[in-house]
Amino acid sequence: MKFTRLATLFLALLLGITPALAYSQDALVPYQEPYGQGFPDVKGAWCETYVQTVYESSLMEGKTKTSFDSRSPLTNAQIITIGARLYDLLTGGDGEIPLIADASWYLTYYNNMAPLLGYESGSQMLDMGVWPPTEACSRISFVNLLSVVLKAAGVELPVANEVTAIPDLNPIEALDGHANTLAFYNAGILNGSDAYGTFRPLSSLTRGEAAAMLARLIDPAQRLRFSPVPFDFLKDLMGVERETVVYSVNGRELTMGEFAPLLARNFFVGAHLQDITFAGAAVPDAVTYALMDLRREAALSALAEAHGITLSAAAKATAEANARAKAGFAGLDEEAWLSCELQDALDDAVESYYDQTYGCNSPLLHSDEPDGRSRLMEDLEAVDVTIQSAGVMEGLDWAAIGQRAKTTPYVENLFQRGI
Repeated sequence: MKFTRLATLFLALLLGITPALAYSQDALVPYQEPYGQGFPDVKGAWCETYVQTVYESSLMEGKTKTSFDSRSPLTNAQIITIGARLYDLLTGGDGEIPLIADASWYLTYYNNMAPLLGYESGSQMLDMGVWPPTEACSRISFVNLLSVVLKAAGVELPVANEVTAIPDLNPIEALDGHANTLAFYNAGILNGSDAYGTFRPLSSLTRGEAAAMLARLIDPAQRLRFSPVPFDFLKDLMGVERETVVYSVNGRELTMGEFAPLLARNFFVGAHLQDITFAGAAVPDAVTYALMDLRREAALSALAEAHGITLSAAAKATAEANARAKAGFAGLDEEAWLSCELQDALDDAVESYYDQTYGCNSPLLHSDEPDGRSRLMEDLEAVDVTIQSAGVMEGLDWAAIGQRAKTTPYVENLFQRGI
């Protein structure tokens, strides 16, 4: 049973219970429950005041009457429940949503959230495997859900910060997820998990993290004011100057600034995070794979020149727009991303030329004639590309780089973020 705000405060005073943090009168949702003595397991923890706020607003409860368990993950069913409660409270309700009889406890909340998420019913969501109820929710999924709720409730968060990049979230690949997350950074709902503002989008959402996001969302006084430290792949991780010559490609010197995008793309893919600390090899696998990419790029450029393949104005404009959007992601600046985007566009143009010239056979046709992709592979192998090392990469302290990586956005697999 829910108490009215005045009755709840009066009862708390009678019992001699004074909340550690007075519930804000500017909160977006009304006060619902007294926090009382609180949960002993979050006393003095970083999330203690946030836990109090979400409990008093009835957005979250404890795992038990005496434990909040801030480190345990939340499932999709639990965040759908939180989303349904938040929407109800933001739109004048009391957060109490009657459960459907003889059905899974979460179906009620899925039904309430379905229209907001673009589905006809909660049953349809479950049948389609959308937001599987027992799976752990990711941090970015929670941000996306909260963004949907706020939009549906007509709530617009004021801008408090000037964050322009999230170092481990690709603005092109993540699409709406990046826009939603960046909006939460600038509203003071999020500030990342380190000085760089690393978000860890695919990490499981913990109860403490959810409490923090919700408390800052509903209480303007708890929102954060901050400026993240810009992450620089070369300075903060590699420790190599941008203008340092690291290789020569067919006689042309290649600087670390030019090589950085290829190296960043291959960092910590699969087991490379472990490989980086191995003392046996001159360079880790990430460098070896980056050199393979470098050879392919040089060969592609040679084929493009030989066949008169150039980029259209539209392709260049798209590359430039993507580079501007990605500036700061993975510790690379706009110039570095532009080289990546232009090279990717040229790769697509060369592949398209070969497909149009030689055809693109389906594996189902079992044709003996080589198609465009097969011919392209043959021609790439035939291009003479000579890469010589300046010895810089072999002379780096890779064990130290591996240690530095643990305090940067590269501690998690950026490849999975769409780098």
